[in-house]
Amino acid sequence: MEIGKLLLLCFLSAFIPIISGGGVSLHPTLSFYLPQVLVFLTLFYLAFKEKLFSSFLYYPLIAFAFFSFLSIIWSVDKYASLDESLRILACLSIFPLALSLRREQTKWVLLSLVFSAGFIAFYGIVEYLRTWLVTGDPTWRIFSTFVNPNILAGFLATSIIPTFALFLLSQKGDVILGFLLFAQIIALFLTGSRGGFLALAGAFLFFLIVIARLKMLIPLLKKGIPLLLIAFVLAYFGGFIRPLGRRVAGGGTVEEVQSSAFRVLLWRSTYMMIRARPWGWGGGTFELVYPRYAVGGFSRTTHNSYLQFASEMGIQGLLALLIFLFLLAFHIHKRHSTLPPSNAFLLGSCLAGGLASALHSLVDYDWQITANFFALFLLGGVSASLLELKGRKLDKGVAVFPFVALLLSLDLAISDYYLQTAKRAIDEDPWRARECLKLSLRFVPFRGETKGYLGMLTLKNDQKRALALLKEAVRLRPYPPNLYQLGKVYLSLGEEKEAERWFRKTLEVDPHSLPALLALGKLLLGEKRTKEAEAIFRSILEIEKSSYELSKPIAFFKEPAYPIAKLELAKMMKEVNREETRKLLEEAERQCREYLSTYGQWREVMKRFTYVSEEEMRKHLEEIKELLRNL
Repeated sequence: MEIGKLLLLCFLSAFIPIISGGGVSLHPTLSFYLPQVLVFLTLFYLAFKEKLFSSFLYYPLIAFAFFSFLSIIWSVDKYASLDESLRILACLSIFPLALSLRREQTKWVLLSLVFSAGFIAFYGIVEYLRTWLVTGDPTWRIFSTFVNPNILAGFLATSIIPTFALFLLSQKGDVILGFLLFAQIIALFLTGSRGGFLALAGAFLFFLIVIARLKMLIPLLKKGIPLLLIAFVLAYFGGFIRPLGRRVAGGGTVEEVQSSAFRVLLWRSTYMMIRARPWGWGGGTFELVYPRYAVGGFSRTTHNSYLQFASEMGIQGLLALLIFLFLLAFHIHKRHSTLPPSNAFLLGSCLAGGLASALHSLVDYDWQITANFFALFLLGGVSASLLELKGRKLDKGVAVFPFVALLLSLDLAISDYYLQTAKRAIDEDPWRARECLKLSLRFVPFRGETKGYLGMLTLKNDQKRALALLKEAVRLRPYPPNLYQLGKVYLSLGEEKEAERWFRKTLEVDPHSLPALLALGKLLLGEKRTKEAEAIFRSILEIEKSSYELSKPIAFFKEPAYPIAKLELAKMMKEVNREETRKLLEEAERQCREYLSTYGQWREVMKRFTYVSEEEMRKHLEEIKELLRNL
C-alpha cells in the first residue's frame, strides 16, 4: 500500500505540471480539469484507506480554502468563483498527500517533479530551435507547455534549485540529473524573463547559505560550479542567451518602460479594488471588476499573485496563505538541524524553490496558474514530510470532502467540454453548437458565458427568448464586452433606447470601453443629440491621452475609436474652426492608415478582437480624404 501511495504521488508530480501550465495543446477542458480530478480522486482514495495524517499546518490551508469558497456568496460571477475555488483546493490538496509520505520516500517525489520540469524545459528548447530555423528570429521567447514565457520562468525558477540539490547529492545518475538541470537553465534563458532570473538569484543566495551551513561546499565546487559554468558558456556562445539579452539590453526601450509602467498602474488599480471591498470580489472575478477601477490598460490578471488573492478572496484569504507559508518556513528553520545532512539539504532546496516561487509571484500571476501553485504546495508538503510534521491518522470519514469536490469538478468539466465543443461548431454547425450549449447548461445552469452563446444562436429564431437569455447571461457574468454586445443586439433590432441603456450600463462597469463609447456616440449623433455626442467623442480623445492608453500592454493594437472620433468631431466643427478641423482630419487619416496596416499584418487577431471592420475603416478613410480635399 505504501508503494501504491508513492507511485500515485510520483505520477501526479510528474504529470500535472506538464498539462496544467495553460499553454499545452490539449483540449482546454482536459488541461484545466484533469489535474483537479486526479488530485481529488487520489485524496479520496487515500483518505478512504486511512492513509492520510493530521497536521497543525492544515488550519491555515483550511482557512484559505474556506475564504475562497465563502467569496462565492457575494461574488459577481458565482461560476467563476466556484471554478477558481476548486482549482485552489486541488493545489492545496497536494500538501496533505505529500505530507503522508515517509521521509525516505520524498526524494522520489522530488525526482518526479524534476523529470517533469526537465521535459518542459526540453520541449521549450526544441520550440526555440524550430522557431529559430523557420523564422530566423534568435530572440524568440519560449512558451513550452505554459501560457506565456514569464509564467514558465516562474516554474523553472521554482524547480531548478531542487534539481541542483539532487544533482549534488547523487551518487548514481549524475549524467541524467545534470542534463535535466542543464536543460532547465538553458530554458530559463530562453524565456527571456528578467523576473525569473531575479527570483532564482534571490533564492540561490539563500541556498548558498544552506550549502555553507551544511558543509556542502566540496560537492558544489566539484560538480555544481563546473556544470553551471558549462551551461552559462554554452548559453552565451550558442546564442541561447539572446532572448534574455535583448530584454536586458532593451531595459530602457519604449516597450520595456511601457511594460513596467503598466504593472505599476495595474497594482494601483488593484489596490483601489481592495480598498473598495476588503473582503474580496469573489475568486476568479478580477477581470470582471478591474475595468471600473482601471487607471492602466486592460488586463485579465494583476501580475502579482498576492494582490490578486487579496482582491478576489479578500485580505483574510491572503492572510491565511501568508500564515501557512510563515509557519512552514518557521518550522523548517526551527527543526532542520535535527535532520541527517542529506535530508536537511533537500529541505533547504525545497524552501529555496518555494522562495523563488514567492519572489516571482510579486511581479507576475504564477499562482493563478495550476502548475506553479501545485509545485509550491508539493514542495511544501515534501518539506513537512521531511520534518515529520504530522499527527495521527485521519478517519476515513474525511473522504467525503474530496468526494464532493471530485463530483463538482466532474460537473464543471463536462459542462465546459460541451461549451468548448459548441464554440468550435458555431460557424460550421449552429444546430450542433446549440445542442451542446443546452447540454452544458444541464450540468452548470448558472454559467453566464454559456447562456450568452445560446442567446446569440437563438436570436434569429426566437428574439424574445434570445434577449431573455442574453440578459440572464450578463446578470450572471457582468463582463463589459457582453453588456456592450447586448446593446449592439438591441441596436440591430432598431430599439435605440434599449441599446443606449445597455451602452451606458457598459460604461458604468468599464468607463474606458471604447467600443461602447463609439457606439453610444454614433447613436446619439443619429438621434440629432449633437451636444451629447460631442461630449462622448471628446471623452474618447481624453482616453487616448490618458495613462490607460499610454500603458496599454499590446502596443501593436491600434484602436479604431480614436480616428473615428476625430472624424466625427471634425465634421461638427468644420464651419467653425477650419484649422482645428484640418488638424483633426490629418491625425485621423494617419491613424486610419496605421489601423489598416496593422489589420493587414495581424488579420486573424484583429478579426477576433476588433469592433470596427476593415471595410468600415476604409470607408472612413475615404471620407477623411474627401473632407481634406474640400477644406
